Amino acid sequence: MWICTIGVILAILCPSEPIYAVGLMPVPTMAAAERGEYQARNARTGNELWRTSWVLDRTTAEGHTLIRVQEDGRGVRDSDVPTVWTVHMTLDLSSQAPRLSLAREVRDAAGHLLEVQQREMDYSDGSGRVITTDGRTGRSESRSFPLTAKSIGVEMLATEFRLLPDLPDQQMQFDLITRDGKVLGMQAKIVGRERVVVPAGSFECYKVELAPTGLLGVLADLLMPKMYMWHTVATPHIWIKFQGAEGGPGSPEIVRELVRFTPFPD
Repeated sequence: MWICTIGVILAILCPSEPIYAVGLMPVPTMAAAERGEYQARNARTGNELWRTSWVLDRTTAEGHTLIRVQEDGRGVRDSDVPTVWTVHMTLDLSSQAPRLSLAREVRDAAGHLLEVQQREMDYSDGSGRVITTDGRTGRSESRSFPLTAKSIGVEMLATEFRLLPDLPDQQMQFDLITRDGKVLGMQAKIVGRERVVVPAGSFECYKVELAPTGLLGVLADLLMPKMYMWHTVATPHIWIKFQGAEGGPGSPEIVRELVRFTPFPD
């Protein structure tokens, strides 16, 4: 799924003054701690597919400012059968160029390991790497990918969208780094305002259209439903809702909504 769960987590943190990395888009400062939950359901039937909850904390150790996140989810996601997954992520904001490391484990309903994924993104040297290991066979695949000033990992996607209201024409073009290390040209733009009702409440929101560019964009227009995200008009423009294809062409259209969110400021 293009819109990764960790992107949700970073989207709804309480910001203060932005941190500017060399040659990169600004990244808002994170809250001291927070927890919350999202649910995804089939857009046609309304049936719940999966649900995730997370806990975040910010720590400072030996001069390093670290954001640590744990996510736990369960349901039918990226699979035809129910699975359980856990994600551990660390975002190091100590220098002008952030570094992100992530480990994700997926198990079946009986607890058997299905997949392990490890990912690193280091903006200081413009490099990224993802290693995916099959839990049943032990076989691993590795992919390297470049990072540029326009690169945004799925973990940071919704965070960067908080900047849209103040950008020229309220739109941005960027390179999206997917969970498996692919690079996709994308465009995001605000196309209106709507009041959105989700389990967490009712919110006045900006409606953001998210679309691939280039040849992929042409194919997406023909084969996939439009993708939209809704962020609150009130700062810090938290991510409330997503609607679009769960994966590539042929995948079901889903709706993903905020169920609860509790910030714990400094």
